[in-house]
Amino acid sequence: MSTDFDDPSSFKAVSEGDPCLYLGLDFSTQQVKALVMDDKCRVIAEEYVQYDAELPEYRTHGGVLVSGNRVTSPAIMWVKALDMVMEKIRISGIDFGQIAALSGCGQQHGSVYWRQGIHDIFQGLNPDKFLHDELAHAFSILDSPVWMDSSTTEECRILEELLGGPQALAEITGSRAFERFTGSQISKMFKERHEAYTHTERISLVSSFACSLFLGDTAPIEVSDAGGMNLLDLKSKDWCQDCLDACGSGLREKLGQPIWGFSPVGTISNYMVERYGFESTCQVLPFTGDNQSALAGLRMGPGDIGISLGTSDTLFIWLGPEDAQPQLSGHVWPNPVDQQAFMALLCYKNGSLTRERLCQSTAEGSWDLFNQLLDSTPRGNFGNIGMYYDFPEITPSGVQGDFRFSKNDERVSRFASKEAEVRALLEGQFMAKRIHAERMGFTIDTDTRILVCGGASVNSAILQIISDVFQAPVLTLEEPRVGANSAALGGALRARYFVKTLQGGKRATTSLTTVPHSAPLDDQPQEDPGPKKVLQDSSSQDKDGKASPATIQDQQRVGGGTHEAEQEEQDRAENQRKFRCEGDEIGEGNNEDQVRTKGNDGETRTSATSNWSEMTQGDKGGELCGSGLSFTEVSSPAVKYILACSPHKDAASIYKPLLERFRNLEQRIIGMGSKVA
Repeated sequence: MSTDFDDPSSFKAVSEGDPCLYLGLDFSTQQVKALVMDDKCRVIAEEYVQYDAELPEYRTHGGVLVSGNRVTSPAIMWVKALDMVMEKIRISGIDFGQIAALSGCGQQHGSVYWRQGIHDIFQGLNPDKFLHDELAHAFSILDSPVWMDSSTTEECRILEELLGGPQALAEITGSRAFERFTGSQISKMFKERHEAYTHTERISLVSSFACSLFLGDTAPIEVSDAGGMNLLDLKSKDWCQDCLDACGSGLREKLGQPIWGFSPVGTISNYMVERYGFESTCQVLPFTGDNQSALAGLRMGPGDIGISLGTSDTLFIWLGPEDAQPQLSGHVWPNPVDQQAFMALLCYKNGSLTRERLCQSTAEGSWDLFNQLLDSTPRGNFGNIGMYYDFPEITPSGVQGDFRFSKNDERVSRFASKEAEVRALLEGQFMAKRIHAERMGFTIDTDTRILVCGGASVNSAILQIISDVFQAPVLTLEEPRVGANSAALGGALRARYFVKTLQGGKRATTSLTTVPHSAPLDDQPQEDPGPKKVLQDSSSQDKDGKASPATIQDQQRVGGGTHEAEQEEQDRAENQRKFRCEGDEIGEGNNEDQVRTKGNDGETRTSATSNWSEMTQGDKGGELCGSGLSFTEVSSPAVKYILACSPHKDAASIYKPLLERFRNLEQRIIGMGSKVA
């Protein structure tokens, strides 16, 4: 095992003939998931261990221990879960000796406290024993605070005061102080458990903790995940000393130096080699946060917004080097797959459950009827605007209640029809998301794609509203289950990307360059798909694992039918704006690289490009080591998208004034304070 990051001899390229596998892991709140991917990006094994069900001795509920507003998880439970999932993979028949590289992720913000002498403990691991037995006494603090913890309000207040206020802290670290963020959690440990803090040699995030289990030593914190700590300076991508000083003494030494996500931390530990049969040359890449790994797993690139529609709605936003504008709501972090870029994250509590409530009240729970009501009203809803918050919202913070406004911006108690209520809900939800994304620095242009996953992504009527509001094409996953595995898949894809660049004779460094996005294949006309029928996928689930209420069967959009509507659909299909359905399969080792794209009509079209330069021209994904290949391109066989819809011609003129009104009305609601309507 080597952890010399600058020693060229520690990096071994896999020969062209070797069968390569890649391991991706996700240490999430309720389970550890592992998947094995082959060199063609096919998932050939997938295993998981549920904490509550399979490790009942730790007495967790939902993977955590709750005591008031204090929420923790036993760190050793995560270790034992890894022991179990590795045994499951071995039993499935996977040869660990074929795994060329591995990476993964962990739930964000959680912290793990290694005791003094941890290096010697790792060096003395006995491969004849389970890892959880060997590391039973490795922690100075047994229960790790996790992202659900809200016990650090006072520490957050102090941190913001010392750094010049919430906006000043956001401009430095990408976020104002949040109770779940690691800096405030460490500060609480420093004050309340000072002796244990003093006897802590290294503090890890859940991600770097998980990486350490494979490395056989304490692994560095990956820089994008470090963004979720309120400790990292976004500009320098190094720790902010003022933040460190505010949270605990000697903190820089306890955290170690953050590292770029494509800098290998070393080869796999002797323990893993001897116990499971890994090759000693298997590379270990830094683990990152689950949200960052999901961005990689969904194969997002510049110009993209990812929207996950579930119990809560989440926006993943790719921001350019000069675009990031941290706000008091939302978060900005370094981008996990492009060193020059950033990513933003916006969370909304009022997602599918709010949509379900309105479906029940307006359409007796029928999504078919709900969509008919929606299609019975014109875009823009006669100027009516609605905002619906069943729970205190995250963005904007604390707002709760139903707020309805007429075309004159007068607040009303109800709309004149159920149709108006349905459209007000959906247009309001997605106008808010566009406004908040733009506030974070995102600019919508002709390259913008909206990548939608989650249970409600099967509802074509909802997707059409998203497309019209954002004025951009909407793409959905060809295989919806990919979205549920995106975090673990992101780890495997990042490992594969690293190995593929080594096969090209390039040694990985911490430097990435940026080149523009791939131009679309202009010689492939888009056919009119006609009315689109969307069938419910049995695997569609919300983020809590329950069948989403927004899934529908045999849903067909109502309306159209006139010659003008048919002509508009044809025009829209013929003039699709650079939607880049990058479900492209890129052949390797051929004189002509074949690009296979699945069209909206389900037909597969193949075109040839004479060389890689044609395919990479204009691609803005991070290019590693001057290889000419971006992460987005190399990962294309794993994640395929299909075009779901594109905006109507009149959408821009309709929604531009509505968006401006919505901005003003939202500020008006915030000024009212948090009260239920």
